Amino acid sequence: MIIVGQVTGVLETWPLQLTVHTDVGTYHVILADIAVTASGQPVSPGDIRPGHTVRVDGAASGPRGITANLIDIIGMSA
Repeated sequence: MIIVGQVTGVLETWPLQLTVHTDVGTYHVILADIAVTASGQPVSPGDIRPGHTVRVDGAASGPRGITANLIDIIGMSA
């Protein structure tokens, strides 16, 4: 499953969780041991901030939940 949307919340829990708003609704994204990139370059998951546009690739975990495998922060330089 792939979604693209704007980060509206970052829950600094373990694992890190994001709230991402897309054109079709809001998703709750769980980040465990995943790769995070900014325009294709590796960055830390801690670099994700509200307001960033992200592309999330992962497995559905409920009707509006995703366990992420890869997140790319769109438009941010590494």
